[in-house]
Amino acid sequence: MPANTTATAESPYMTMSEISARYAGASRSWIYSSSKSGDLPPMLKIGGKLLFSRAAVIAKDAEREAIAERRAAERLAEQEAA
Repeated sequence: MPANTTATAESPYMTMSEISARYAGASRSWIYSSSKSGDLPPMLKIGGKLLFSRAAVIAKDAEREAIAERRAAERLAEQEAA
């Protein structure tokens, strides 16, 4: 484990505050439940702090966006076929 567990922009970790800001001021309870349900990656406890893998958060966001784009394309195709 890295000796420096302070999350910064250069850090591979994101703090609860960074996650909250990324998701429009999401509450701690939303973050906990989203992590538990798989909508966010699992939390990591490092040095007594709850952190998230920055790469995992970015990958989860990209996955969600790809799904949304695919669904939008499917709806458009259905509308054009009608």
